[in-house]
Amino acid sequence: MTYGACSKGNSFFVCRGKIFSVGRNHNGLLGYNLNPNITHVFEPKQIYSLNKIEIEGVTAGTYHCLAWSVAGKLYSWGKANDGCLGYLDKSGGGSYS
Repeated sequence: MTYGACSKGNSFFVCRGKIFSVGRNHNGLLGYNLNPNITHVFEPKQIYSLNKIEIEGVTAGTYHCLAWSVAGKLYSWGKANDGCLGYLDKSGGGSYS
């Protein structure tokens, strides 16, 4: 593990440029699509939507998460109320350079 972050109920890890998460999946905070009935993940799972990106670090809040790549791009996901992810449409996470 080269980087890690945690917030209320979940943890995130960066290992060899890949990002993993575990814990409570409220508002999609773990970063992957799950059956809505699955509210917790008990073993670290890779965030495959960022699989082709070399992740350098991650930080987590109660309702959202940010990860940044070696190339300098920022990725966000989680609860999208009031534009807190940096998007005007409130539909979810993505990336900004």
